[in-house]
Amino acid sequence: MLFSSNTFLFLFLPAALAGYYLLGLTRRVWIKNAALLAASLLFYAWGEPRFVFALPACALLDWLLALGIRRSQRRGRRGALPLAAGLSLHLLLLFGYKYLGFALETLGRILPGGWPAGIPQPALPLGLSFFTFQTLSYLTDVYRGKAEALRRFGDAALYLIFFPQLVAGPIVRCGGFAPQIRRRQESWALAEEGVVRLTTGLAKKTLLADSLAVAANCAFGTDLLAGEPLSTSLAWLGLLAFSLQIYFDFSGYSDMAVGLGLLFGFRLPENFRYPYAARSVADFWRRWHRTLGAWFRDYIYIPLGGSRKGLPRTLANLLLVWLLTGLWHGANWTFLAWGLWYFLFLAAERLLGRLRKTPSGETPSPFLRSLPGRLWTLGAVGLGWVFFRADSLHHAAAYLGRLFGLGAGSLTDGLSRFLLQDLRFLLPIALTAALPILPRLGRTAWRGTPLSQTAAWRTLRPAAVVLLLLLAVSAALRGEYHPFVYFRF
Repeated sequence: MLFSSNTFLFLFLPAALAGYYLLGLTRRVWIKNAALLAASLLFYAWGEPRFVFALPACALLDWLLALGIRRSQRRGRRGALPLAAGLSLHLLLLFGYKYLGFALETLGRILPGGWPAGIPQPALPLGLSFFTFQTLSYLTDVYRGKAEALRRFGDAALYLIFFPQLVAGPIVRCGGFAPQIRRRQESWALAEEGVVRLTTGLAKKTLLADSLAVAANCAFGTDLLAGEPLSTSLAWLGLLAFSLQIYFDFSGYSDMAVGLGLLFGFRLPENFRYPYAARSVADFWRRWHRTLGAWFRDYIYIPLGGSRKGLPRTLANLLLVWLLTGLWHGANWTFLAWGLWYFLFLAAERLLGRLRKTPSGETPSPFLRSLPGRLWTLGAVGLGWVFFRADSLHHAAAYLGRLFGLGAGSLTDGLSRFLLQDLRFLLPIALTAALPILPRLGRTAWRGTPLSQTAAWRTLRPAAVVLLLLLAVSAALRGEYHPFVYFRF
């Protein structure tokens, strides 16, 4: 069930809110939590009925394992055995569902006689990667003493299965979510903020991402390996469209998840902070999919030694982290190449950072320091999206060649002009929305007064939100199916 679907917007969400707040009149938080848990199971069953019973089963297992870790530690033991059991089981499930086919195919190419056929790749359950990482963080944090083992099964199940972030994140840590399970206070202010975030995310998805997808699919859908023509202009237009599409698609989902959480009294972590305004590739990954980056930092990079054991060890740690990051996104060589691409740029930034240090401590002006960094970042990120979007390494190489005129013709120049004409109003809006231009203008509206404190803004803001909601809902009512990009991960 998509957040942008008619079923969710006009049936599921109103029913979930009505049930939650009607049951909330009893002022018993466990009843409201039970309602949210039932809604979460129904939400997942709508899209994945085959696996709906696996969710509470996994939650039950993790609840018992976390209690086992805490019980072992209270008895003077480390609790490593239940931790290892939980991590092994979840990683095996993830491997079996997501990577088994890729591993067998790779072995088939390496082994002399090939790999025997007949072992099918099972269908990937919706949101398995996000769910797995959240459960791994829960068990690890309990083991490290950074989170308490949830004593009630219902609390653990709600933390792991809460529907706003179940399918595509953000990845929520137990330490930040658990206190809200039993102690949260819904309010009109939170509900208003939630509606604004939900509207913003829906508009990003239906008005921007889905419209930009047309040009992106047209360019990347060209069968370059079969000799279909793709001009340089259409290749660049498609790359620009996809770069904006994936940002608005994923950040739109994250905004909707945060907004839904606020409607039920929960504050979920922010997942994006204007990544295309980053001054370096490292800064980009502090702004893009922040909860995933923090997960790899806290559970892989730092335990390996981080940057504390010399440059060679740091680069080796970075290489492993980024190969795993690429593999997390999909079982395909394109994602491994995408991870390796970022490792190379991050390693180059680290090495250049060491070379830039001078005895005098002089630094260039802010303009010179930021503009080259932004151009470097946009180039690295933009070209990296080719690996992310392409179907194969051969397709990615061919597309990169078209971007720089290799093998490109002019047969599709007319199509690129047509698409550019069609996007002549959308692209400026998308570029403006992808950068922190409006927030910076809003900080000082007139004579030094922040826009949020002006009477005009307080009057016009609700009308603007309603108008944006109507536009976004009207786009959703078209009935076209546009799944979120990160649903396949």
